[in-house]
Amino acid sequence: KAENAETYLSTLYTNIASILPAIILTISAIISYFEYNLLIKIKYRKVKGFKPLAYVRNFSLQNKDVIGWFAIYCIAYLLQFVGVSGATETVLNINVLVEMIFSLQGISFIMLFCFTKRIPKAIPVIGIIILWMFPVGKTVLFTLGLLDMLMNFRGRIQQTKL
Repeated sequence: KAENAETYLSTLYTNIASILPAIILTISAIISYFEYNLLIKIKYRKVKGFKPLAYVRNFSLQNKDVIGWFAIYCIAYLLQFVGVSGATETVLNINVLVEMIFSLQGISFIMLFCFTKRIPKAIPVIGIIILWMFPVGKTVLFTLGLLDMLMNFRGRIQQTKL
């Protein structure tokens, strides 16, 4: 049993170390979002009626973003297929980043949906945190973001709001 635990921990450590760049980028992006909002709020605190916060519900990937990520994906898999050194780690990192971006698209869609239905902000935030804690929830957010991009759920909601 001790050998199994050691092998498991060794594999876990290796996997985490190989996706560390993607984790650092993700954490940096989240911290930058909150830091930006805090600095803008401090700078414009005396201006009345100014709303400096960038709303998560306004985040939306553009078609060219998706094409760019698809191209990066294809290049990474091609490098892995050819056998370039380090390509496996590159593919793992790109997988983490793509999952994060499409999950953010899903989170944005949930926030927009709840905003148009006038649901209090705390409810979707708590729901998103709960979803983010479990692998199935992350998959739901990713799938929702992907479906939003492919089927334009955001455009449909905004049309019905008008």
